[in-house]
Amino acid sequence: MLDIYSRVQLLAGQTIDDRMKRDEFLRNFSLILKDYAITEQTGAIVPYDHSDIELFKTFLGVKAVEGCTRGTLRAYSTGIRMLRRMIEKPLTKITANDIRCVLAIGIARNGWTAVNANNYRRQWSAFFTWAFNEKQIEDNPMIHVKPIKGEKHVRMPFSEEEMERLRNACRTIRERAMLEFFFSTACRVAEVATLNLSALNLPEQCAKVMGKGRKERLVYLNAKAMLYLKQYLNSRTDNCPALFVGTPNNSKKKIVPLKISGFEIILREIGKRAGVHHVHPHRFRHTAATYALRRGMPIEQVQQMLGHEKIETTLIYAKINTASLKANHAKFLN
Repeated sequence: MLDIYSRVQLLAGQTIDDRMKRDEFLRNFSLILKDYAITEQTGAIVPYDHSDIELFKTFLGVKAVEGCTRGTLRAYSTGIRMLRRMIEKPLTKITANDIRCVLAIGIARNGWTAVNANNYRRQWSAFFTWAFNEKQIEDNPMIHVKPIKGEKHVRMPFSEEEMERLRNACRTIRERAMLEFFFSTACRVAEVATLNLSALNLPEQCAKVMGKGRKERLVYLNAKAMLYLKQYLNSRTDNCPALFVGTPNNSKKKIVPLKISGFEIILREIGKRAGVHHVHPHRFRHTAATYALRRGMPIEQVQQMLGHEKIETTLIYAKINTASLKANHAKFLN
C-alpha cells in the first residue's frame, strides 16, 4: 500500500525546491503523523475485487495471439503484477497519481534508473491502453503519466584500433567468427542466439534472422565474416542445428546452442584480453551502424539493416562522434 507519507513526500519534492526546507517539512510531518491512526478510505469498506485478474489474463492472451514473444509476455506479467501488488487495488481502479507514486518510490527507494522506470511505464501503458480501447476502463491513466527524464549518454562505438585489438585477442576460430558475425550483421544478441544453420545462405553471403515483433529480415556477411564463419563451421563435427554452439565440459556432454549469456561472457573475456572496456554484443551493433553511416550508407538502409521500425531509433544508435563532426566541419565550413 502506498502510505500517506510517501504521497506527501512526492508532493513535497514537486513543490518545495529548497532541499533543507523540504527535509524539515517532512520531519515535522512525520512527527504530526505519530499522533494519528490513518486508514485508507476504501480499504475497510469495499471488499477487494479480483475480477481484474481475468482482465489481465485476457490481455496476455491477446498479446500472445498478436505474436508477442515469451520474453515480452513475461515482462508484461512481471510489471503489471508488481504494479498491482504495490498499489493494492484493482487494476481498473488505478489512477494516474497512483502510478506516479509507484514510479517515485521505485526511483527513490528501490534504486530504479530512468530506463527501469520507463520500461515499467511502457508495460503499464500497453495494458491500460488496451483496456481503455476495449472499454474495460473509463479513463486511461497512462495518458497523464509522462516518461521519466534521465541522463542521456552518448553511445560510443569501438574505434578502429579497438576493433583490431579485439580481433587480435581472439584465441579460437569460434571467437573470431562470432566477433566478425556481430560486426558484419549488426544483429541483436537474441537474434544470433536463436539463429540456426538453415537460415544461413553462404552463396548469397546472407542470413535470415527473426527480429523484434517476429519480423524476418536479411542480414549480410562481409568478407571477414564469411572467411571465419566457414572455418568455424568446417571445424564442427556435431549435429546441433544452431549457428553457434557451446563448448561441452566433457566428451560425453551433448552439444547445445550457445545462450545469450554465453555470447556475453565470451565477448567480455575477449575484451579483457584486448584491454578494451565495455565489450558486449550490443556495442558491435552500434559500431556497425555508426561505421555504416560514417562511410556513406543511406540512413534508410541502416534502418533496414538494424531492423528498426522508426528511423528515430536508428539515429539514436548511430550518433556521429566528435572526431567526425570536427573533420566535416573543417571540410564544409572552412
